[in-house]
Amino acid sequence: MNLLITCPPGLAQICKQELVYLWYKSQVISPTSLIVSDTTAKDMITLNLRLRTANKVFLILDRSQITTFDELFDFISKQERSDRVQNQQPILVEASTHKSQLTSLPSIQSIVKKALTAKLTGDKEIPRVENKGMTEFAVTLMLHENIALLLINSTGEWLHRRGYRTDTGEAPLKENIAAGLVLDSGRRFSQPLYDICCGSGTICIEAALIAKNIAPWLLRNFAFQSRKGYKSAIFEEIKADAKAKEIHKTHTIFWSDLDPEIITKAKANAKNAGLTNDAIVFEVKSCKEYNLDGLSSQPCTLISNPPYGQRMQQSDIADIHKHLFSLFEAEESKLSGGIFTGNKLIQATNPRLREEKQLKNGAEKVVFWKRKK
Repeated sequence: MNLLITCPPGLAQICKQELVYLWYKSQVISPTSLIVSDTTAKDMITLNLRLRTANKVFLILDRSQITTFDELFDFISKQERSDRVQNQQPILVEASTHKSQLTSLPSIQSIVKKALTAKLTGDKEIPRVENKGMTEFAVTLMLHENIALLLINSTGEWLHRRGYRTDTGEAPLKENIAAGLVLDSGRRFSQPLYDICCGSGTICIEAALIAKNIAPWLLRNFAFQSRKGYKSAIFEEIKADAKAKEIHKTHTIFWSDLDPEIITKAKANAKNAGLTNDAIVFEVKSCKEYNLDGLSSQPCTLISNPPYGQRMQQSDIADIHKHLFSLFEAEESKLSGGIFTGNKLIQATNPRLREEKQLKNGAEKVVFWKRKK
């Protein structure tokens, strides 16, 4: 069994390092995807449960070179794994195409579903009855430079939807991107962590989950649980093993925001994530009140996603960014970490103190800064 793991653009190498930590070898095939070979059903469940930067985990059914719709129909028709689909289970076809002869996503989806229906009914002209009350059987066809990968989504909903974030502010940072920033910051768990524009608390919550080795997906369900042959005992065994590997130590984490209401939301999200007993210091405070004397008398990590766009006056946004960058640029600064932002002020900063990472948050390109040690 081979698995395809997808992640946000720019996080593939960080995801690869996560896999190394979990004792898996992988191959990065694009900025958003990796392949893990020679795996088992237990590995599939483990990666769904443990990976922090992934979007989804797919089972690779087959691959082939495809340049015409006839070739695509034949490719799907030859598959021998149709027994995975339950009687009357609805089939959902997702597709993507990049630098390939076939460019129409609706047509690709239609051909794949038609071929699967023909395989199940024995005749492509016979319609198949679907029970809309059942969980959908999701199939993904990924075309990249005319190479087709037929995939089954073992995850279901996006993995960044952890389940703990019930209330957010405007434009919240996705959980897996926040986890990627923490993992890439080089934070030492013995040192304090600051997020001084914390919003609904995503960065600090992910940092605490990483420090305590808490599996991020313990609060949700997965698509593989509705598949034929699913064994709940294996899932429960993996969850129990994940719980046994948790690290029960306190970690000094400071998070603050100028908005009292958003701090209340952050506290609720931390409680939902099971972090109520941690050494987390919440404070209603402007980020501009922080200075090097109070912030980094000892080495520490700062990771923040400051406000941008329509959320504040442009002059206020500029002042916040200038202040945050000054904390990193000062020669006496002991900060590591970075600022996750799309603000154009990044172009005016000192290049010798930065390491750029081109990521995407929705349609917006952002840059993560990291002070070099």
